[in-house]
Amino acid sequence: MFFSKPKVEIINRNYENANGVEFVAPTPSDIASKANHEVVRDITALFSSIILSSIGYGILMVMIAFKLEEFVKNEVLISVSSAMQIIAGIVFSRFLPQLGNRFGTTNSIYIGSAISAVSALLMYFYAGYFLWLLITFTFGVSAFICGVTRQTVMINLAPSNIRSIIISCGSMLVALGNSFGPVFLELLQTGNSFLTFLIASGFYVASIIPLSRLKKVEVSIREEKKIGIWRYIKNSPKIMFAGFCASYSLSSASSFLIIYGIKVGMTPSDASLLLSVLLFGSIFSIPFGYLADLLNRRFMMISCAILSLFCISALYNNNDPQRMYVLVFLMFGCMIGMKLPAIVLINEKYKATQRLAVNSAFSKFSLIGNIFGIFCTGAIMKSFGPKGLWISVMIILALFLLFCCYNYLTKFLKKELDFSDFSILNTNKIVNE
Repeated sequence: MFFSKPKVEIINRNYENANGVEFVAPTPSDIASKANHEVVRDITALFSSIILSSIGYGILMVMIAFKLEEFVKNEVLISVSSAMQIIAGIVFSRFLPQLGNRFGTTNSIYIGSAISAVSALLMYFYAGYFLWLLITFTFGVSAFICGVTRQTVMINLAPSNIRSIIISCGSMLVALGNSFGPVFLELLQTGNSFLTFLIASGFYVASIIPLSRLKKVEVSIREEKKIGIWRYIKNSPKIMFAGFCASYSLSSASSFLIIYGIKVGMTPSDASLLLSVLLFGSIFSIPFGYLADLLNRRFMMISCAILSLFCISALYNNNDPQRMYVLVFLMFGCMIGMKLPAIVLINEKYKATQRLAVNSAFSKFSLIGNIFGIFCTGAIMKSFGPKGLWISVMIILALFLLFCCYNYLTKFLKKELDFSDFSILNTNKIVNE
């Protein structure tokens, strides 16, 4: 009796018989698998919303240009109109956390999408420049609400081990959606009619539908401590400056690339193709997203800035139109590799309860970079000709790299650097979940 083996029962399933029906209780692995499937469905729904709204914006990009060319014609007033959307995001950034706190993140996207849909319809009716600016400002606010809130939800949904690649997929869908917009216009042949603006508005309405399954996915956005944008800049200078410089460069390229192509002797269709090639560089989002989960993100951010500078230098000295397409394509990819790690780092550095606020601050500083890019590059091109586009971007990238060198040198002298800071591989631990 003393040497008999104790009776050990290993239960893999719990069976209960109720009214003759056999019930099988799920195991932890079943629950985990179900949870993973739910996350995949939620992220897919969010991606569907992103692509639909991006197509709507792609259509409006073309129609806004047509409206300004038809009714405004003044280059300075056109620049102010273009900047108004960006200014709207900067102004509203301080109120976004309060909006999300009051209505919830999913409802915030509903509100923003509805405002975008109405603004798209109102843009058809040009009733004076100042009213146009008001509509453009409202549209910019709605775009900011949807963009930042969707990104915050996406980051919270994404598993930490593949967070970078999920963010990169979202960024790629935005660029692809924007590029699909003009393609739809070519297929529809609706021209500058009310139907075109109605279709753009319809895409914004349609972008709300996939979000219905996210009703149970509510991001915790109540801040434990309010932090102003300058505090974020002080705490994370390289990350914030990377977002500023990448946005400066990308807005400069997207705003003036067609003008540059025409001024160097390209036909309007070939010059327009430059912008399409630039946006097509968004396919680099996937490999760079994968690398950002493996490599040291600060190392990757700085390395891609150096690669971007090489591409810009090659464009400055280039005289071959065919080679220009390749360099523009590579330049956009390197810019993505610079900004993507910054987005991941700024979200991992702060707690989940602060993510909407920190994303709002990061986006605000990036939008300021957009405005500086548009006006500074325009002024430099006026002084130095079409190649001023590349001079402007080279200057801002060089300033970023010099700032990084100064930042690391200061830390070295203060003995604040660790060997892990020089590691090529990603050694960051996620502690703020």
